[in-house]
Amino acid sequence: MNPIALIMMLSKGRARERLCDFLYGRVAPAQIEEFRRWRQEPTPPAASIANVSIDTYRQKRPRLADAPMKYEAWEAEQLARDQSVYLTLDTNSGLRSTLDFKAHLVGLFVRWDNSLKISDKRIRNVMLQQGPSVRIEGSFIGELVVYANVKTLEIRNSVIGRLLLHQTEANPLRVTSSSILSFGIGGTHATSGDVTFQHVFIPRDDSYGGFDLQAVRTLRANLADQHNLLAAAVLHSVVLAHERRHEQWPSRIVSYIYEIGADFGYSMTRPLFWLFLSLVAITLSAGLMDAIGVGGECHGLHGWQASLCGEDGLHRLWRGFIYAGQSIFNPLGVFGSRNLLVANTPLAAIGLTVLSLIGTLALVLLAIAVRRRFKLDI
Repeated sequence: MNPIALIMMLSKGRARERLCDFLYGRVAPAQIEEFRRWRQEPTPPAASIANVSIDTYRQKRPRLADAPMKYEAWEAEQLARDQSVYLTLDTNSGLRSTLDFKAHLVGLFVRWDNSLKISDKRIRNVMLQQGPSVRIEGSFIGELVVYANVKTLEIRNSVIGRLLLHQTEANPLRVTSSSILSFGIGGTHATSGDVTFQHVFIPRDDSYGGFDLQAVRTLRANLADQHNLLAAAVLHSVVLAHERRHEQWPSRIVSYIYEIGADFGYSMTRPLFWLFLSLVAITLSAGLMDAIGVGGECHGLHGWQASLCGEDGLHRLWRGFIYAGQSIFNPLGVFGSRNLLVANTPLAAIGLTVLSLIGTLALVLLAIAVRRRFKLDI
């Protein structure tokens, strides 16, 4: 069991949800299991409803002027039934852009000029060939295929089994608070538009099966070529996590530490969290257990250093805070070799040293993350 899986097993309820959000790149949301059960269900037999049949009907009966109206009436009647259907939307469609009907969609083919919103649907296959604006929200999509003529695509609070980008020029492509279990690339390039990933879960192991690692590498390289470094960083972390299983155990340990500590150098939130945690832990250890004392005689201290002496709780907390600062930010004594404070017992020295190392490592990872985020040449 890896360290993150152990942390998740020990957390429950609200704490687990917040931890999932904090480690969103690594921990699968709870709705993934519901999605997997839905995918395992057999595909129901479905009727085909294609708007292109209007043109076919016109060719057969050119004198029938009300053919489109009759077809739309038949279409509305079919969609009002509690049945499974394959639906094609083209320029002849009279449907509303919200797809508000009773029938259950098994497949959806979109080729029209209207904006489209797919909300709270469970669809096995969706093919977006043409559309100025498509928004998917709160839905389960088995496979989503996106072609070049889709100019804007937004995915929110949804689970996508496989996202296939086929020569797409989606501008922008926004994925927020969603899960993408696999990627696919069609053509020579994946996308030339702006791509953003915010709180997106992408599997970092093979537990879900069918993960195309090379497709993720290709998409990451394409995003990097477009200078979209933030989106490329999300995918680069996924690639590094997948490649870890082929490395020796020392490299695996370093990889896990680097991932948990800073998401491979692409997260500033995580090192800040570990730095804050180490500061609080050292300060409280001094305040609650009196683990830190003054390294010398108190009568020789002057100015603010004299405030380190004292046996009440406030003075002990103050000593813990100063000790945390000197051990984390000055571990090698560069800014002064004298240690004002020391651990009172050998056991306390061991525990405080471990906490200090965690804090110092978090500080280094924070510097790396800041450099990568703002592309500082230092």
